[in-house]
Amino acid sequence: MYYELEIRKSFVNAKREQLQRMSYSKKENEPTEYKQQKTNKATKKHLSIPFFRVRKAS
Repeated sequence: MYYELEIRKSFVNAKREQLQRMSYSKKENEPTEYKQQKTNKATKKHLSIPFFRVRKAS
């Protein structure tokens, strides 16, 4: 009996969005404080999404 891990698409998509947002805000010259605030908010949101589901393989 073994378990396979299934990475959630929503997590991957959210992570990709966050990375795009971060690289975008580097291009604009935003104050660092504001940038940090945005990143923290995004990270907190991602932490609430489970990274993977454990599913019993059939």
